[in-house]
Amino acid sequence: MARKIVWTLFALFALLWSRTAALSAQLLDWGLAHLPLNGADEWIAPLRQWPLPEWLALFTDPEGVRQWRLALIGFVQWITGLLPGLGAWLSVLLWIIWALGLALLLVLAILGHWLAGLLQAPRSSRPGA
Repeated sequence: MARKIVWTLFALFALLWSRTAALSAQLLDWGLAHLPLNGADEWIAPLRQWPLPEWLALFTDPEGVRQWRLALIGFVQWITGLLPGLGAWLSVLLWIIWALGLALLLVLAILGHWLAGLLQAPRSSRPGA
């Protein structure tokens, strides 16, 4: 009975893991299809004019904030340049992670199957006992 529970749990977790990976792949494809990758300026223009909250201006150095803003703009330019080619690799990486997770679930199920066999009550070998 314990072994049936182990394999039922394996099937349930494998199904949940697979559905999560499939949903993540679809969201990734959808997100990459709707990103304005050719218009990085649309993302950068608001960053250049991003106002600093008044309460934060009291505690920060304006030059430090300007440097952080320039670093953020550089990062956005860099990432939007990478995303078109990176999209295909992200999908492959997602499915590799799915396979590794499923393999780990399988190893845990096999270990649980083995442990369930060890924990079963030993049967008497004497006839009539």
